[in-house]
Order: sequence, then C-alpha cells, then structure tokens
Amino acid sequence: MMQRADILKCTAEDIPRIAIIEEKYIPGGWSEKSFADWFKNNNRVIFKAVVDGEPVGFINGSWIIDEGELLNIAVEENFRNQGIASELLKALENYFTENNVKKIFLEVRE
Repeated sequence: MMQRADILKCTAEDIPRIAIIEEKYIPGGWSEKSFADWFKNNNRVIFKAVVDGEPVGFINGSWIIDEGELLNIAVEENFRNQGIASELLKALENYFTENNVKKIFLEVRE
C-alpha cells in the first residue's frame, strides 16, 4: 500500500531520529553529534519524510554561494519504492533554488 509522506524541514529536535535512520542505512555514516554540529550553520538544511507522525526518511544538503551539495538521503526500508526519496530530492532542489543555488553536486562512495 502506498503511503503519503509529508516533507518537512527539520529542526534540531529531529536530529536524534535522523541519526537513527542514518546509522541503519548508511554504513559508516554520521553520528548524532556529527549531525548536530553540522546543522548549526545557516547554510545547511535537512528535510524529513513523515508518515503517521513518524520520520521515515531524510535528505540533507549544504550550499556556498551558488553551489549546493546533496550529502545524505535515506528512507526506511518498508517505505521504499513509494516515491518518498523523489519527494525529498524535490524538496531539497526547491530549497536550493529559493537560495539561488545554480549547481548541485553529489559525491558517492565506490
């Protein structure tokens, strides 16, 4: 069954749950402290996908002048293949556009 997710901008209070998703699905990923420290700068954003009041995915990115970077994206396994990651990506792209970002970069591991 397809679930509709609300895509919302995260606050510092969301960091613990985002870190749990990160730890589950991105081996060697960021810790809760890493997210919290990173999130303190103004040119950084995290969006969460929420289903029935619970975060089930996230995307985070940062930007400098007119260049942005998608850093991490993850969706809980039982919510995959429902378009949630696409919605998260769209939210980040729109946010970057609103902040005059012209290029978006993505680095990947082997």
